[in-house]
Amino acid sequence: MADQNLVENDEPLLVAKSLSKSFGRINACRDVSFSLYPGEVLAIVGESGSGKSTLLQMLSGQLAPSAGHVSYRMRDGVTRDLTTLGEAERRFLFRTDWGFVHQDPAQGLRMAVSAGANVGERLMAVGWNHYGRIRETASDWLTRVEIDVARIDDAPRTYSGGMRQRLQIARNLVTEPRLVFMDEPTGGLDVSVQARLLDLLRSARRRAEPRRYHRHPRPRGGAPLVAPRDGDERRPRHRDRSHGPGARRPARALYPAPRLLDPAAMNFTI
Repeated sequence: MADQNLVENDEPLLVAKSLSKSFGRINACRDVSFSLYPGEVLAIVGESGSGKSTLLQMLSGQLAPSAGHVSYRMRDGVTRDLTTLGEAERRFLFRTDWGFVHQDPAQGLRMAVSAGANVGERLMAVGWNHYGRIRETASDWLTRVEIDVARIDDAPRTYSGGMRQRLQIARNLVTEPRLVFMDEPTGGLDVSVQARLLDLLRSARRRAEPRRYHRHPRPRGGAPLVAPRDGDERRPRHRDRSHGPGARRPARALYPAPRLLDPAAMNFTI
């Protein structure tokens, strides 16, 4: 089993090749290529309107690229081009393997059902069926993201913007997905809450057994990031590099430090 995990960690989890996206005469992304390995964190840094969210939507199969393709290594070890997946297969990935934290939490929550149901339905999607256990786990995650458990039966529409974002993070992390996409996950949160959520994301890796996943929110002022971790107890291999003009290290790097990509210079290959 350990040897199998070593082999799996030598294979990329997500591969983008020559991704480009145009909206009429506007080039949102141009010739983006990289391979993301288990244990790596990729941070995309750039100004508003530089194509960060567009790139994240293409990486997660929500937006078709104008050119290039994205492939993902499934649980059976087979790497699939996301464009070849059917709608049911993509929905299955989002329910099980993937998490996606939207910049606008209303896009990532079911606003008409309770907070507990928002967290619990993710657990049911991966096979949980004991109501008491589901509610207990949902309560635990609300506590972790600093939401009063007394609000578990309230709908997110009664929450503040910051509370909705924290609920969305809990909803995505509760099932310990293989890959997490985050589009400005700490935007709109108080600085003190941001710091505690960063600690929560870091500690989630340590608690995950038998598979360990590592997730990071984006550097302040930056944009989406992708943060997977698979397999064994090894320290994940990591290429600590910055790309393009203006690329910068995050003010507070968590372990391991993310690679930074500047979408203002979208012609690169890692």
